[in-house]
Amino acid sequence: MDNGIVGPRQINDVNNIIVVSDIHGGCKLAVCPPDGIDLDDGGKYIPSPFQIKLYAMWRNFWDEWVPFAVRGERYCIVVNGDAVEGVHHRATTPISHNMGDQCKVTMKLLDRKSVV
Repeated sequence: MDNGIVGPRQINDVNNIIVVSDIHGGCKLAVCPPDGIDLDDGGKYIPSPFQIKLYAMWRNFWDEWVPFAVRGERYCIVVNGDAVEGVHHRATTPISHNMGDQCKVTMKLLDRKSVV
């Protein structure tokens, strides 16, 4: 089944590029899947109502806008910086200073099953 997403060997067959920027996965003020994230220490991060609203917008982007924009053609995804929040500027908003936890958010958001 062709789900529209291509790998590096198929890039010549792509006419569309979907660019997302500044996901900041792992930030309490950024999009997060509504079922939360299992943390490496055994805990669980549950997103705020604001994050759940952002997630609804994220889903609308992938479920409505992307299919409309690519017209059923194949596409690739470019993450244009700040895929995760990181630990910087004495920030107090990361869900965890563990980069593995932060990466889980972005990986879940960009999972092949989630963006198609």
